[in-house]
Amino acid sequence: MNPLDILKIKISTSKIELINLISRLVDEITDQILSKIESPDEKINIENLPNPTLVTDIDGNILTANPSLVHLFGYSSETNFLEINAVDHYVDPNQRNIFIKQLKTKDVVEIKLQLKKKDGSIFWAKITGKKDSNSDHIYTSFEEITKEIQETEKNKAMFEQCPIGMMKMTESKEIFINQALKKILGIHNEETLTYQKLFFNKEDLLNKFFSEQIFTITFSYNGKSHTLEFTPITVENNEYLYFVEDVDQRNKYVKELLAMFAEDSINTLLHHINSILQLLSIQFEKQYLDIAIEATQNLFKIINRIKEYLIFDTKIINTEKYNIKKSDISQSIQEIFDITISELKYDQNSINFKINIDKSIPVEFLLDFNIFHNILNPIINNAIKFSKKETSQSSIEINVDFEKNNSYLVFDIKDNGKKIPENLWLKIFEPLFQVYKTLTTKMNGIGMGLAFAKIYADKTGAKIFVKESSDEGTTMCVKVPIEVVE
Repeated sequence: MNPLDILKIKISTSKIELINLISRLVDEITDQILSKIESPDEKINIENLPNPTLVTDIDGNILTANPSLVHLFGYSSETNFLEINAVDHYVDPNQRNIFIKQLKTKDVVEIKLQLKKKDGSIFWAKITGKKDSNSDHIYTSFEEITKEIQETEKNKAMFEQCPIGMMKMTESKEIFINQALKKILGIHNEETLTYQKLFFNKEDLLNKFFSEQIFTITFSYNGKSHTLEFTPITVENNEYLYFVEDVDQRNKYVKELLAMFAEDSINTLLHHINSILQLLSIQFEKQYLDIAIEATQNLFKIINRIKEYLIFDTKIINTEKYNIKKSDISQSIQEIFDITISELKYDQNSINFKINIDKSIPVEFLLDFNIFHNILNPIINNAIKFSKKETSQSSIEINVDFEKNNSYLVFDIKDNGKKIPENLWLKIFEPLFQVYKTLTTKMNGIGMGLAFAKIYADKTGAKIFVKESSDEGTTMCVKVPIEVVE
């Protein structure tokens, strides 16, 4: 589905919301007028009601109808219309019986059904009826809703046929999913889904579903684990509609796209372009050619970085642990910081860098320094690049602790940069994703550093995640496995 189709869905659902709002207002006015009708004289006077309205007896004989009702059914005069029994205008006469039966127990009844005009054409209508308490007279107002039904059916078809997974959840937590999402979840029948059946009644997830924010959840269904990302589209009549993506499948597509992008043919083409630009720069003004040359060189860097990522993704990492002393940690972190500062060409004095080593950390332990370096490096790199430059001094603080139960060395890296929205906390580890390209005026990097760190963590038993993020800054957490030397 292309972006235009997605936009059409959003516009269509917004249009229905507006139609429903207007419809409810008209219905409220009609109900108020109907509820105030008491005397026989008032009952017959229906000329000024906003909706097409008629009065019948219990058997369907039409006693009177206002002009808009006569026009709705395609008659030229009220006299001709009165000759027809109301039941004859129902496509399914049994709907009339259901309508009458409900009026015996309710003050006001509202139903949607199909009706026939004089020429036999069929249309959808919402009818609202009220029975007179002192007689068998029934007052019924009509509203044609054919376009609304057609729009609903169109959206229902788009929902089913959309190649992207879609889910709708009602206020009662009943769930409807389209064919694409059924395929993702491995559902092959027409079973009715509920929140409890799909998510095992995890009440803590409900806040995410009703937050109208993008969120990601992992759960098991039919014995298979799924990590899905939900993007809210609309909320209508307490029904929530989402786009749903399989994160693992999306990552697979991203890697395939990256592989295609990093093909040698593209690399060769860039070499040709770069050579031509270099030759042109000898004869012509260098001002604009230099920009083009720099752009091609940046593309070389991107392609090479993507190639490294693809190779690294399939590579088996052999960990080799070395004897590390507690006193070495601070020095090692400082070295990573110094190297990164040098690579970025930043003034070290412009950043307030602080390291806190907790007393609980063992005096001596075994650690693979490559894990330590390859995961912390891109995080410190990002912390430096995205700390607030508008403040007098950027701030980075690293707290190192020990998680005794699981033998993890825990690093909390806190900067004073801009907030990362919670719905992006997982996405920042995807290749080429850059949260700051929309938060800052200048793009830094290509969005591969954290992707490398995440792969390294996954392959070596380490953990990396966003611990918290606010307007005061972001704290990234890294847990690196160690062996304590007794």
